Amino acid sequence: MNKHNHIEYKKLYDPIVQSCFDDQGKYLIDDLGNILLENDTSLSFSLAVGSNLLAFLLEQHTIVSPEDLNQIASKKNHKTYEFSYQASKEQIREFYKLMITACGNFEQPFFLVEVVDETSFLMLQRKQQKQLERLESEIVLRTREIMNTKEAMELQGGYMHNFLRGLRHDLLSPITQLKEVISYYKKTDNPEKKKKSAVLIDDCLSKLTNTARGFSDFIDIHLLDHKQTEICDFELIFEELKSLFTTEIEAVNVTFTTDFTEVDTIKFNKKELTSILYNLLSNALKFRDLSRDLIINIQTKLTGNHIVIIIKDNGIGLDYEKYKDQLFKPFKRMNASQPGVGIGLSLVKHILDKNSGSIRIESEVGTGMKVKILLPRELSIFKPNLVEQQNK
Repeated sequence: MNKHNHIEYKKLYDPIVQSCFDDQGKYLIDDLGNILLENDTSLSFSLAVGSNLLAFLLEQHTIVSPEDLNQIASKKNHKTYEFSYQASKEQIREFYKLMITACGNFEQPFFLVEVVDETSFLMLQRKQQKQLERLESEIVLRTREIMNTKEAMELQGGYMHNFLRGLRHDLLSPITQLKEVISYYKKTDNPEKKKKSAVLIDDCLSKLTNTARGFSDFIDIHLLDHKQTEICDFELIFEELKSLFTTEIEAVNVTFTTDFTEVDTIKFNKKELTSILYNLLSNALKFRDLSRDLIINIQTKLTGNHIVIIIKDNGIGLDYEKYKDQLFKPFKRMNASQPGVGIGLSLVKHILDKNSGSIRIESEVGTGMKVKILLPRELSIFKPNLVEQQNK
């Protein structure tokens, strides 16, 4: 390339090469693959001006020949390649997409090369795929259980049929959106659009996870035999639930305070007790007040003939007098902007009703919510010193 063309291509393309998104690098190369301009500071590898890009790609087992470049130049189009890179055995393998575009009308062709690091997205995609497979397995299993229980389908005036219709909508909506977003992601090469697509994919999977969880709990509690009880430790169950809510907890500034000193264990069905606490904690996290840090207090007490579980938060609250007749009806959602199928509190009440328990709610708009779960006192496992105190 002569001196005039050298000055011209640098003047035209240096600003383009130096303008990169995060996780993106750019090069300008000649028809032999020699690097004329480079900007790869966002990548984990670095190629200097004067080095050969084609030789580097060959080391990564990706073949791009000068003939390939000439073909791109003759058609004046672009071509996309993929390659992986691992700096050392101790480091993870990274995955990249590379697009080569023919540039200019000079006597000697040259090419703009864009390299995008897709490692994070591919890892997220694999994680999401595994999550989808688990969801599909769970849904198939639960559907077989429900369809094989003819009596359940006919109970309460077709109550289960209504549930399945609501479930159908909550499954199909995010699945349809997920297919569209994944298709869009595959077609676009814009890194910013890919990031937005990844966020939408994560949102769809979150909706599916919530739906599957509600579906699973509903079938477990309404159809399966849960007469077996065991000694349940409140602290251990709470820690298990915190791990389930890791994503939600990390997304907000939340403080938990717990006090299980009066009642630390209870003889109950663990699946049902976990479902009660899961649904109440889920509501506290979902209906937080964005203007302040979230605080959730959990306490167990002995009061009269009852074990009382108290969950209190400082979220947005609700108009209890307005909604008290709808709170425990299935498929009733007080806030349509939040994910879920609207069966959480109905599940909680169903469990309590069959275990001689009850639920009380105190709430006002803007002040948060206080939920009291009352269970028969005889379900508690007393500590010796606590028994003495209660008998005084």
